[in-house]
Amino acid sequence: MSDDKDYFADGLSEELLNLLAKIPDLKVAGRTSSFAFKGKNEDLRTIGEALSVSHVLEGSVRRSGERLRITAQLIKVDDGYHMWSETYDRQMADIFDIQDEVSEAITEALKLHLSVTAERPTENSEAYSLYLEALALSIEFNEDAIDQGLALLNRAIELDPAFAKAWELKATYYWLGGGWAFDNAEAQELTFAAATKAPELDPSLNGARSFASTCDPDNWNWRNEIEALETLVKAEPDNVNAKLILSYDLKNTGYFNDALALADRAIELEPLAAYAYLRKGEALSAAGRREEAQAAWLKAGELGDELAYSHLGADQLIAGNDEIASDYFDMRSRFNGEDPQISRSLIQNARNQETGKAFLYEWINDRLTNPSNMTETVEPYIWYLLFGYLDDYFAGVRKLRSEGSGWNNADILENLGMIFRASGYASHPAYLEFAEPDGLFDLWDTRGAPDHCDKRDDAWVCQ
Repeated sequence: MSDDKDYFADGLSEELLNLLAKIPDLKVAGRTSSFAFKGKNEDLRTIGEALSVSHVLEGSVRRSGERLRITAQLIKVDDGYHMWSETYDRQMADIFDIQDEVSEAITEALKLHLSVTAERPTENSEAYSLYLEALALSIEFNEDAIDQGLALLNRAIELDPAFAKAWELKATYYWLGGGWAFDNAEAQELTFAAATKAPELDPSLNGARSFASTCDPDNWNWRNEIEALETLVKAEPDNVNAKLILSYDLKNTGYFNDALALADRAIELEPLAAYAYLRKGEALSAAGRREEAQAAWLKAGELGDELAYSHLGADQLIAGNDEIASDYFDMRSRFNGEDPQISRSLIQNARNQETGKAFLYEWINDRLTNPSNMTETVEPYIWYLLFGYLDDYFAGVRKLRSEGSGWNNADILENLGMIFRASGYASHPAYLEFAEPDGLFDLWDTRGAPDHCDKRDDAWVCQ
């Protein structure tokens, strides 16, 4: 309700959500699912059913300079009964006291015996306000939001260079933006710089320590990354982002069932999060459970994730269902305001028995000539995978890997290869060419055989 955008209110809401989630025996729906009802006049029973919760905390924030007016009320969803309500007229410097009072009032109203206290990550109220806005923008996480959020965090850090949580959130921005908002190699360097700074200031920050381990340019391998993320998930069992990042990694390294279990747990915490269903579909597809993967991706698409339609189209194209594939690619194009005829025409021409292969090669090579951004550098290779030209696909992987060690843009192709393992990706001889230098053999020997490989005569065989 402030004159500026409501990012401050969203950030404060998430801080309260995180605070309440620390209370034992209190199940709190995640931010993506909770925020889905922001500004909507939905019946409380509908909200309770969608989120599987029995109470709703709602309220408003009005800010004018350093003055705040915050209202909050706790309501039972079955009968609309107000169990508690309060209005706070305070200064911005009192924001932590307000968080504590709300948490204590809710635990008392729900007859819970334990409460928690809001952390004081900074004594600078302006820096904290900027942090809250950046925290809210991380929910949107498109390229504009990334630019705005990082600018806010940089200003917060200027005001308080010892603001460890701001450094940690900055590392999270870079980590999650790798592969699309930032070139992967650049993302690794930026994440490592921010993630190593945060625990120097506050050793209790689990996320920053884990991110630092996952992107250490001098000591990166799959085993180190997965062990760091497993440590984070154990320390923060309700951290949905950590679960889905680990699910992504476990799927990429062949532990499909473990990846699926993490995605399912994320959906329990975030029942309306599109990206959780996207990850679930990826784990199912990698495990060969194609129809279940399609159902998960359709749900992700319904919840607003356009990438789900690309996955659906890719799955159908690999299966030879070109018309259905074209329909799904059309949906993705309409999401992005692109011409849907481009992919439809490509599929029709590339399938021509006499001229299709030559057409596809010329089309891909033309787009790989003088690419202007990372998407144009990587995306054309994907069509080799979808049409079954795996030798050429791995040539693309090899080329992109040659451009740098650690995180590199070949990660995108390797990720898609595992998602669409039905293409024959993991049984291709070139697959194991990259497994040993990345530390996959070490991981498999230590953690146990992945779901798609076994060891025969002291050598790994994958399918």
